[in-house]
Amino acid sequence: MGRTIELSNGASIERTALDGYDEEWIMTNKTLSTLEVTLDLSKCSGIEVDDHEGETSVSAECPPNETQTLFVVRRNPPFKFAAGISMKEIPAPVEEQEELIGGFKSELDSKIDEMSELLRKIPFDTMNHEEICDKLGEFGLDHFTDPSFPPNDDSIYDKETEPEYPLQQKPVWKRPHEFMRDPKLFDDGIDPNDINQGALGNCWFLASIASVAENPALIKRLFITQEYNEQGLYQLRICKNGEWLKVTVDDYIPCYYSGGPMFCRATGDELWVLLLEKAYAKIHGNYCQLRAGFVSHGMADLTGCPTRDHRFPQDRHDYGAIEEYAEELWSKLDLADSKGWIMCAGTPGVDHFTEGGGPDQDHGIVPGHAYSVIAAKEREGIRLLNVRNPWGEFEWGGAWSDNSEEWTEEMMEAFEPDFDAKDGSFWISYEDFFKNFCSITVCRVENWNEIRLKGIFMRLMEAQDTDEDFVLSKFYYSFRLEEEAEIDIGLHQEDERILGSDRRRYVDMQILILRRHTNGTLTIVHDSGSSDSRDQECHVTLGAGHYIVVPRSSGATLGRPNNDPKDPVDFKVEHGDKIRLHPVLRSTIDDVFRRMDLQLNGALSADELNQFGRLIGCEELENVTDEDLEGEEFENISCNANGITNFGIKQYFSKYEPEEIAEFIGKLGYDESLYSTKSKPFTITFHTNSELRVRIGDALKTDLNERAWDLMMHNYHKNNGATGAIQTDEICVFRRYDQGAYCVVYGAINKTDDEMEVNFKMTNSKNMIYQPSKGSVKTIVPPRGLVYLSTSILDPGQSSFSWNYSFSAGRT
Repeated sequence: MGRTIELSNGASIERTALDGYDEEWIMTNKTLSTLEVTLDLSKCSGIEVDDHEGETSVSAECPPNETQTLFVVRRNPPFKFAAGISMKEIPAPVEEQEELIGGFKSELDSKIDEMSELLRKIPFDTMNHEEICDKLGEFGLDHFTDPSFPPNDDSIYDKETEPEYPLQQKPVWKRPHEFMRDPKLFDDGIDPNDINQGALGNCWFLASIASVAENPALIKRLFITQEYNEQGLYQLRICKNGEWLKVTVDDYIPCYYSGGPMFCRATGDELWVLLLEKAYAKIHGNYCQLRAGFVSHGMADLTGCPTRDHRFPQDRHDYGAIEEYAEELWSKLDLADSKGWIMCAGTPGVDHFTEGGGPDQDHGIVPGHAYSVIAAKEREGIRLLNVRNPWGEFEWGGAWSDNSEEWTEEMMEAFEPDFDAKDGSFWISYEDFFKNFCSITVCRVENWNEIRLKGIFMRLMEAQDTDEDFVLSKFYYSFRLEEEAEIDIGLHQEDERILGSDRRRYVDMQILILRRHTNGTLTIVHDSGSSDSRDQECHVTLGAGHYIVVPRSSGATLGRPNNDPKDPVDFKVEHGDKIRLHPVLRSTIDDVFRRMDLQLNGALSADELNQFGRLIGCEELENVTDEDLEGEEFENISCNANGITNFGIKQYFSKYEPEEIAEFIGKLGYDESLYSTKSKPFTITFHTNSELRVRIGDALKTDLNERAWDLMMHNYHKNNGATGAIQTDEICVFRRYDQGAYCVVYGAINKTDDEMEVNFKMTNSKNMIYQPSKGSVKTIVPPRGLVYLSTSILDPGQSSFSWNYSFSAGRT
């Protein structure tokens, strides 16, 4: 009888006895790699391998999907066999891998084509689970295959941006019963230790899941579909770009050729982790879009709650130097612990964990990694944090670790630690926490009263000077408070991680909260400062009164980057034997749809469609009625009870020639490379524990934007003086620097009793872009008045900058 050595998924060695003590080692390789096996015979005696007499290290290879003899081992008595075995995987060329999995692929391609044809008019992304299953039944189908996120390479990576396949192995897409014994959606509850990272470098997202899973109910509420089902149809809800999205996915999972999932996987036969990763990948365009990211983004997307990332000072290793900062942060962590908010800490360095790297040799902390923070407690003047490695390995080995001498009987009673050598959790002092971690993210999870509204920054031209442009918020948002309340307000723009959104770059965003007094005057009660990150949030405590929120952006990054090499996009491209819309154009239509779907219901009503038709100059869409949407013209277009869906808009665009699409897109504010040049949509959110009603007003019909900007500079000058000022006897020009966006904002003060005209120029600055975009502005400053002038901001992609400005002034 032979003895089997299991080496990995799909690889094993059968040791078959021959005459005497000899053995034949036969490898079965069911992987897509050539496997090189090495025997270390240095600790053996009386052992020889055929064709390798006298050698203490011998190697042999087995090609992909083959079974062959590796070694014939001769054992000459008296012998000692203590060989070490190691294996190296050498992935086969992509073309060879594709040939090996060709049968799987052709079968799935036919299913995808069939489902695409059957569901071309079915708005399954906006339908509920039961409705979709009913439709599948009508078509005689017993299993759902998602045509919008198909089980093929399009859902793994983007061929336009990555011409070469980016992973070592090509996947075989499998349903759960093909790699699980008894698949379930949830099994014995939800535990952070259920999560195992795979071949995708998305530790940041999986750590977000693990942190949120500390409160299992938060994971459960993401799943609209709560049970495993044979149709392979699941619906989830994820908060993306500030709004809750329903995401429909099938249960095809990218797997190794002869094994289980390539990417994240569960400890047992649970599907929830795999499906959550798949839904998140679908939102972003493909799995590879999830590589490298920020835990704060993942936590916000999974909870929809206000999230704050605290980056530690560079001199964090010297606790004495940061003691004031540490005290302030501890009060926030203590509050978070008492409220049960979610916390996650990050370590400095590069994440090599995905590639098999390990911890710091001295203390067991993994570099470039994310850890859940379970508790922050202070007892007897000692501050400790209870931290968990989401992968259950590599615990802290310093002071206050599981077996350290600091755990006296008194301390055990005070902190009540629950030591488990295998769950990845440990305790660490606050001071050591700063030395070994570089940031902590706090997600304020509560049962909020939540309001989500649409907004948009628009580029407009100065009426008196068509060469001078400026960017304003189309809307303002007002509310009244009858008593003091705490409110979190957030601005959320499209995540640049989403496929195609690199043509719609982040703009700097700022939240200005004004109070309207009974006499009609306005004062600023909060100025968040500018940030060019995905989300800009502020937490404020406001007394009773009437308040107005004015979002602000310079909009300097709105448009094509300087010296951008991108060529015009071919709006229609070949895809196999079909012609389809270019992926970046599809992403652009997603952006357009978000702007037009003001009711956030996943469809454009007849009225919204008419407005859309007028914007793009398409007569066919200018006078559509509700009855039309149910008629012949829209017979093959995806619609639901609320109107035409996102997929339906893509179908509608598909019937036009590229030249016509270019004309439509141009009128919507995109250039030939699909850069957004005229507007930037956002979602504004309000979270409060009290009742709140927010009214939306048209800011462009008022002077509110200009007044808010002037008040912003008045407020800054009042608190900080004329920083960086250059001045004459008549005019003082000063600047405000916002590090969050590497942004310089300029204001002017008129020191005379006369009206003054100021000509201001910024174009001698280095690596800066401007608003107005030409880098200069001409404006009137009233007597003894102070006004906002303009903004310059670091050109994205540049690492150094300097600002330089000049002006001239004269009486009008």
